[in-house]
Amino acid sequence: MKKIIVFVCFFTCMLSVCLPIYPAYAMEVEPMYVIYDTEGNYLFERIDVKVGDEYIDKTFNAYKVISIDEDSHTGKAKFVTTYTPKKNLYIRPVSDTKRIGLYMSHNDESYVSGDGYDSVYGAGGIHDIAKKLKKEFESKGVEITLDETLHIPHDTYAYSRSKATATKIINNTSPDAIFDIHRDGTSRGFYIAKVDGVERCMVRIVIGKSNPYMSA
Repeated sequence: MKKIIVFVCFFTCMLSVCLPIYPAYAMEVEPMYVIYDTEGNYLFERIDVKVGDEYIDKTFNAYKVISIDEDSHTGKAKFVTTYTPKKNLYIRPVSDTKRIGLYMSHNDESYVSGDGYDSVYGAGGIHDIAKKLKKEFESKGVEITLDETLHIPHDTYAYSRSKATATKIINNTSPDAIFDIHRDGTSRGFYIAKVDGVERCMVRIVIGKSNPYMSA
């Protein structure tokens, strides 16, 4: 069975646990791009948007970015199509036991509300999110492998270093899926939704264009 590696950004509005174990350090702030459709309706925001990127919203409407204004950090995307989700959207494991691997390429990612810093040199608040996710998965009967190996610093080579961790998880546990957990850098209004009167955080799945299974 083919294994799928999915990079997921988990967003949180507040952490109750503070872990300022390591000193904070400065990171270069990249510009945030806000993307609208051709009618001027807000679609999404993200760092590092390129012409040709695709965006699929929660109702499965697909858009393609057609222009970027580097001065205002805004862009336009045109509607392409609306996908019909397949009933068998998820790959089912052969056995009844589900196994998922969790790790973090950017261990430093933290939360000003909770940690006191947006980044620390070491295990940041994103580790608390991973532990919370592990607990929630396990409550549903899923076997979880959480690897908290540090891949600092937060630079271009962090993904190269974390590849060894992902490979180790795959080789040792043969998971049905593996998630690289990130804190995204968008505004609160983009990812918070109220469900039954309770604030909840949405999840964005990012699939790189070099992923050989991108079309799937």
